[in-house]
Amino acid sequence: MDGEALFLKSRREREESRTQRHLRTQKIQEKRQLALELLKERLKEWNSELDHIVGTASTSSEEEKRILRIRFATHDDRLTLLRKECLSTDSLSSLLQVLDHHSDNIDGCLHDEDESLTVPDFGFFHSQFSACQSRLDRCRKEKLPRGKFIFKRYRQALENSDQALERSEASKKDKAKAPTESQSKRFDPSRTLSDIQNLDGVIVHGNGLVEGVDGHQLTSNLTSFALHNITNCKIVLRGFYQSIHLLSVSESSIIIENNVDGAIHATECHHMTLRSTCQQLRLHGSTGLDCYVFFKGGAILEDCSRINFWKRRDTSMGDVRDFNWLKNGVPSPNFVVDEENNEDMFDVEKNEADSDQTNETIQQEDTVAFQDKSIESLSMAEKDIQTTLNTQDDEDEL
Repeated sequence: MDGEALFLKSRREREESRTQRHLRTQKIQEKRQLALELLKERLKEWNSELDHIVGTASTSSEEEKRILRIRFATHDDRLTLLRKECLSTDSLSSLLQVLDHHSDNIDGCLHDEDESLTVPDFGFFHSQFSACQSRLDRCRKEKLPRGKFIFKRYRQALENSDQALERSEASKKDKAKAPTESQSKRFDPSRTLSDIQNLDGVIVHGNGLVEGVDGHQLTSNLTSFALHNITNCKIVLRGFYQSIHLLSVSESSIIIENNVDGAIHATECHHMTLRSTCQQLRLHGSTGLDCYVFFKGGAILEDCSRINFWKRRDTSMGDVRDFNWLKNGVPSPNFVVDEENNEDMFDVEKNEADSDQTNETIQQEDTVAFQDKSIESLSMAEKDIQTTLNTQDDEDEL
């Protein structure tokens, strides 16, 4: 299974996980809404029971009964106001906390009136209050269950991972996003070759002269150079650069004749051939690249797949590190370092050079033979003319 298949499989798993989380969240929202409705009914029922308890309590005097009703009515008004303000399911937890606070106050009222109530009245009142408190606790356990224990750092890591994934998907969908400040500086028009396609033999010289493209003149003595939005082109760079940036280059061949002192950055490049020597190679979000690059400091890959590196057997280059593959001892499926076919490639180039030299020799030989044949033809023509003239002289003498 290649790197793209693994990436697609991982992406499907993440989408399924996200869908399941969305369904669970939706179910929790529905449960909270139902819990809110049930809680409103419970509060109404609770108020009725409190009124019944206060109305049936056989206290020693009507004045004490009135005072007790006023104290309970105060907390009941607060519960009624809170019930009216509770319009969102997210406030269910805070509502239960406030109910706990009011239940504690009611419990305090009960104990304060202990001396004014008879023992049967106190027992009846306490049993009814305990029943209300039990229903409140049961409602909390059913509608707001405690989640599974999880370390805070792990939860934060999961949230950061989901946010990073969403940002990555959003950035891939929004390719027309405006460039950042650093990109604007990097892709200065005076040192950037951009928006060209279907051109072969484009040459960029160190003095800023661009052959093969009309209307492009770059700054001379460039220290950095950028290629942006290039499609189906063959470009040769002949200057001396400290860094080179390739962005959105596809179906093209890029040849850098001189050594790059710094790094070569390739971002969102696809099906591209790159030939160069540099200090470091950085690839981001690229696929299907053939890199005939000798890099001393190594190569770094991020969100890349199907990357082929070619090198000679008699040379050594830096390591290739894939930031999306962290398994020790297991090679990354996103890139391949080939050594054998590279020799064939150089042999092919050598054969092509030998073939060109042979063709040139044949052409030179053909030219010499043609010249000899032409000289011979001229000599024969001269003899024919001389013979004709001699014949004419003989006829004149006769």
